[in-house]
Amino acid sequence: MNFSYKKLKRYAKGFFFLVFNSKKEIFIKNEIEKIFFLLRKNYINIKPIILNTHCFKKKEKIIFFNKLMIDKILLKLMKLLIYDNKGLLFISICLEYIKYYKKQLSIIDLFFLSKKPIIKYNIIFILNKREKTFIINNNIDNIIGGFLLKGEYQYCNFTINNFLKKIKNYVGYKIC
Repeated sequence: MNFSYKKLKRYAKGFFFLVFNSKKEIFIKNEIEKIFFLLRKNYINIKPIILNTHCFKKKEKIIFFNKLMIDKILLKLMKLLIYDNKGLLFISICLEYIKYYKKQLSIIDLFFLSKKPIIKYNIIFILNKREKTFIINNNIDNIIGGFLLKGEYQYCNFTINNFLKKIKNYVGYKIC
């Protein structure tokens, strides 16, 4: 399906503002990430079987997504796309929505380099525009290797190896 990026971005922004006005933006983002997690782990194979086939009727597809999704706004978007025979567009809109959500709320992705495995969903770093502070939701015992911060277009490397290289070369440079 050829669909222009500008139209896709417009759909995602419209969906974002609809969700933002209903004050459910974090809940819907978590729902979308849950669906993508199931897709990646192949628990359900939505892409080829459910969305791209004419074997199922439109009502059967909607019943399937009604069982899968909890939120009504996300289900309404899916119903509209299924009725217009643009079911595969749902995945693209959701990916663009997550990008736009992170950009609007200034969420920074954080990657830890640690000896112990860390559960990704328990750690959320939010950059507050006014205070410029980081909020950590859970306590981590030891972060051995350091961490990598990924902003919108910039990566900051706070690993121990990077610190040692910077100190070795010159002590006055900016780390990011």
